[in-house]
Amino acid sequence: MNYQTEKYLLGRGINILPFVLLLVFLGSFNHKLYSQNIISREVTDYPGGSLSSTCSTAPYTGCIITLPPAKYGESYSFSIPLKAGITRSDISFIFTQVTNCSEGAINFTTDGKVEMLAASSCRPEVNNFIELDLETISGSDGTSDRQKYYLPILRDPIKVVLVLDMSGSMSLPVPGGTIVRWEVLKNAVLLFVQKLETFRQDKDSIAATYFSTNITQPGSPMNAGFISITSDSDPTRSSSIVQADMSGRGPTFLTAMGKGLLNSKLKLDDNNPINARKLVLLFTDGLQNVQPLVNPDGVTLSPGGYVLNSGPCNSLDSIHYYTIGMGDITLVPEVLAHIAEANGGVALTTTTGAEEGDIYNFFQNQFANMLSGSSPQIVSQKTGFLTSTGTTYSFPINGNVTKLYFEFINPNATNVTFKLEKGGKDLTSFVHVTNGTFYKTLSLPLPILTPELVGSEGNWNLTLSGTSSKKYSLTCFVDDHFVSFSCQPQKAVYTVGDTLNLNAKISYAGKPLTGAGNKVQVVLLKPGDDLGDLLANYTDRRTDSLKDVASGAETKYLHLIQSDSSFYKELLPTSQIIDLAESSNGLFTGHYKNTDLTGIYQLLYIVNGEIPGYGKFERQKQYSAVFKFGQISPSATEIDATITTPPATTTHDSKSRIATIIVKPKNKFGHLIGPGYLSRIKFSVDPKQGVVKSAKDNLNGSYTYTIVNIPPNVKPDIKINVMGELLYQGSFPTPKIHFWQYIILILLVLILLLRYVNAHTGKAWLRTLVWILIILWTIFMILQKLGIIHF
Repeated sequence: MNYQTEKYLLGRGINILPFVLLLVFLGSFNHKLYSQNIISREVTDYPGGSLSSTCSTAPYTGCIITLPPAKYGESYSFSIPLKAGITRSDISFIFTQVTNCSEGAINFTTDGKVEMLAASSCRPEVNNFIELDLETISGSDGTSDRQKYYLPILRDPIKVVLVLDMSGSMSLPVPGGTIVRWEVLKNAVLLFVQKLETFRQDKDSIAATYFSTNITQPGSPMNAGFISITSDSDPTRSSSIVQADMSGRGPTFLTAMGKGLLNSKLKLDDNNPINARKLVLLFTDGLQNVQPLVNPDGVTLSPGGYVLNSGPCNSLDSIHYYTIGMGDITLVPEVLAHIAEANGGVALTTTTGAEEGDIYNFFQNQFANMLSGSSPQIVSQKTGFLTSTGTTYSFPINGNVTKLYFEFINPNATNVTFKLEKGGKDLTSFVHVTNGTFYKTLSLPLPILTPELVGSEGNWNLTLSGTSSKKYSLTCFVDDHFVSFSCQPQKAVYTVGDTLNLNAKISYAGKPLTGAGNKVQVVLLKPGDDLGDLLANYTDRRTDSLKDVASGAETKYLHLIQSDSSFYKELLPTSQIIDLAESSNGLFTGHYKNTDLTGIYQLLYIVNGEIPGYGKFERQKQYSAVFKFGQISPSATEIDATITTPPATTTHDSKSRIATIIVKPKNKFGHLIGPGYLSRIKFSVDPKQGVVKSAKDNLNGSYTYTIVNIPPNVKPDIKINVMGELLYQGSFPTPKIHFWQYIILILLVLILLLRYVNAHTGKAWLRTLVWILIILWTIFMILQKLGIIHF
């Protein structure tokens, strides 16, 4: 018997065909219910905004749309665009605000508008954007669409005061070069202000103060205070005004850095109705030598009890101080570092000022630092020599970047041509070029919409061609509100021997970037030798004086750096690359322990990463870490102390005596403190046993102190502190027996023993002579130790 077998899906009695039909029906209904065909995902519908690459094709997983930016303190309104054919009145808009406002509020209308009122605009609690989620539902068929948005909040206006050193030493050429320091400073300031123009916001303004022995105010129109930072297309650019004002000036006299800083504070303390962020950029090349002086705390000045900030540096109306030091030694790097650290800024300093390129580089980095969190970021810097055949550099740029900016510096910049490409397309014609005698800048707003869409994501290739015997630098900047790369060292001033912890954190839109596609390296530039030790051991054979520098450590340094090539080469840094290890949540860590040399350690952080939906990127930041003398070694330090009775003809009490103590501090690494630290060596004596009359820097790493009015038969108790570390405390130090003196004594004893071993061949008078020498040498050492004789 033949049987027909029926197939059942859920057991006997249930035919599969009706179930299949049901699934088809439900699937069709589900597609309508959750279709993503309401919200527009066309970049042209978001002028001034952008879309991630995942927004190009359905189902738009991970798609994020960046809305046109808003500005805190100004009204904002934007209607979420819908696809063609969608009736707005038929759509329900359900907004969810993910980012809280620390102040103000953001409003959403029933017809899909995002709005803020000028008087109550939202200031994001974290980051510089507001994250929003939107669900739209069609009233006609129930279909819905969902989308995530970022709304960038542009930075507050800035008020910048340039505080510029116009002292006599600025007339010297940069070490390793021929261009006068003042000329390099003028060029660097010009490019700095041009970048402010390119990345400007409404109501940005700038002022300047010059200082030498006294402060000098700029001429018209800057003599009234601040001028507006213009756009780079303005016929009378602010950068041209600043350049013209500096061109009419030249270096003179001393270094009144404290006066310059106080004048900048006075300008910024005026009424601030626009809630501008207050910024000071200080440039100096030498030691402050006109009162009031900035104290080591970086906030107070003496005499006079002045302060650079009246309240905490993170308060709304505080002033942030950023510093640049060129060719600075002894206490200058420390002071500049503490000024920045105590007042919410960053210090960049070089000891050698090896090339004028160092100064340009510092101004570039401080530009990015001063506007940190507001958008401008350095992608990378390239250096090399021009060729007629051309050199091509590739820059990986992530999505959501709204501007590319290239700064090319070379004395023969007028002979250079550029070609900018992406994906094989020549985009040079879209670039705004500014030409100068020593530079060219290229600016490109993104995305390019016509004749075809060109977004920022991808590799951008820049080819430059020309001829020059001088090295060039090429620096790429981007306008990016979402990549965050924080890596500032934990402190600005270290002591030799301290471990330098290297930490970096990278994130995008507040979310950490992790995984194999993200890497952080540190290029560490360490001084070639210990600066203090070099200054102590080198001899300055020049006798000429400098305009603004008293004879002393700074004069010795300037003489050597200008005229002794071996001294200059000893200071040139050595480099090494340190790979940071990923820890967690976008944090990368590492450390460097070989910090035995005093001086400036340059830290260049380089990150290469990849952002899901936005592509690969590169960024870099530079910081300076000051390592000061420390870890003093009492055993290695020479202390030569003597007491004498002055002749009766002197003005001293005929019964009192005079002590002379020469101290030559050395640390456990075998390096001398060097000259220039007299103020950081604290020498004291029991007041009942004498008075410290004088202190002198001998410019060879040693310091001489004179104690007078010492009572008869008294050896005064003394105390010596060096850079905050106790070197000596107790009774008057006994003269030191040198190591070589013990060697001589040992050699004499060995000779005597050999004479006795070979007594049958030797002469008796030789043994007697050696005995006499041993006795005399021992007596000599004992008398030296007792301070009766001095050697």
